[in-house]
Amino acid sequence: MLVFQANKTLNGTHAMQAPFFKRSAYPNHGHSTHWLVSLMLSAAFLALPSISYANEETTKEPPLLTSLYGHVGAQFSIDDRVDSQGGINQINGVDDWGAAFNIGALFSQPFEEPLSLYVEGTYLNPGDRHFTILGAGARYDWIEEQSAITPYASLGLGYLSMRWDDEPVSGFTAEAKSGSSGVVTGQAGLLWSLTESWGLDLRARYDVYDVTSTIVQANQVSQIEDRSALSLLVGVAYHFGQEKPDRDDDRDGVMNSVDQCPNTLLYVPVNEVGCPQPLFSIDLSFEFAKFQVTNLIDRPDFPVVRFLEKNPQYHVHITGHTDSTGPEEINQRLSEQRAQEAKNFLDERGIDPARITTDGKGQSEPIAGNENKFGRKRNRRISVEFYIPETQSGE
Repeated sequence: MLVFQANKTLNGTHAMQAPFFKRSAYPNHGHSTHWLVSLMLSAAFLALPSISYANEETTKEPPLLTSLYGHVGAQFSIDDRVDSQGGINQINGVDDWGAAFNIGALFSQPFEEPLSLYVEGTYLNPGDRHFTILGAGARYDWIEEQSAITPYASLGLGYLSMRWDDEPVSGFTAEAKSGSSGVVTGQAGLLWSLTESWGLDLRARYDVYDVTSTIVQANQVSQIEDRSALSLLVGVAYHFGQEKPDRDDDRDGVMNSVDQCPNTLLYVPVNEVGCPQPLFSIDLSFEFAKFQVTNLIDRPDFPVVRFLEKNPQYHVHITGHTDSTGPEEINQRLSEQRAQEAKNFLDERGIDPARITTDGKGQSEPIAGNENKFGRKRNRRISVEFYIPETQSGE
C-alpha cells in the first residue's frame, strides 16, 4: 500500500494518520528498472554457450536459450478507480494511457516443444506512475511446418513494483510513495518468421495485480486502486540454433529447398523438383447429349487458361468422348462438338489457336462400364492433354 499524508493543519491541529496506514509503508523501488538491464545481461551471458552449442553438427538437441525478444507499444490501465470514505476533494486525475516496453528470453528446459519457459521484464508508464514487472511462466507455440506464422499463448507469475512520479494530491507528502504486488500475466501473440533467425512478434498481454494508494487527511480517506493493465506490443525476436523450417509455399508437394519452379499453379502435376510434368491430362464430364462448356458436370479445379498463359511452351490436345447411348454416328459427331467447343472457349480467352488441336472418339474409348448411370457419366467427357511438343509421343 502507498500512503500520502497532508502536510498542512486542519482546525489548528495536524492531520493524524491511522496506525495501520503507517504499517503499510514499503521501501522505495524507483530503481527497479535496473532489473531489466540485469535480465538482458544475464540472457546474453547464457546465449554464448547456446550459440556454440547450436553450431555443433554432432547434436540435434536445441540450445538452452532458444530466443531473445523485445517489444514496444501502448498500455491502458484498467480498474483504476477512487473509493472515497469521506473523500479527498482535490485528488488529481489518474492517467490511464501510457507507453509499454518488454524484453525477455525463451528457454528449452525444463519443458519440451511446443512448451517453453519464458523469463521477462516489462515496464509500464501510464504518465504519472511507473510499473516494473519481473516475471516467468510457460509458453505454448502452435507450430505448423508449412507456415511462416506461429500463434502462441503464455501464462506466468511475477513481481511488480510501482512508484508515483507525482503525488496524486497537491500539498500532500508521501510516507510511502512506492509499493509492490504479485502479478498474474496472460499473453497471446503471433510470431512471423522473416529469416532463419529473425521474426516479427506481435502480442497482447494482460497483467493482474493489486496496488492501492491511500490518501489521508484527518478523518478523510481516499484510495486509488491499480488492479490491472492491458498492453498491445510489437517487436522482434531472435532465435538461436534454429533452422527456418522448410515449407511448400506453392503447395505442389515439393518443399521450397528442392523446388526449382516456385509459384506453380495449384493442381498442376509436377516432377520431383517441382516443375510441371511435360505431359499430363485431365478429364471433365458432360451432361447427357450436351456439348457446350457450360454443360460440364465437373467444373475443373485445374486453371486451364492461367496455366497456358503462364506456360507458353505447352500445347493442348482436346479429345471428346461419349457413352454408348444412341447411334454410333451421332455419338461420334457429339464427341467432336465437345472438343471443338472447348477449343473455342480457350480461343475466346486469348489462347493461340495454333497451340490447340482437337478430335473426337465417340463411344470407342470408355473409361467405365456403360451399364449404369455412374459409368455413363464418366464416359461423357473431354480429355484435355497438356504437352510440350518436342516431348509428346504419338499425337
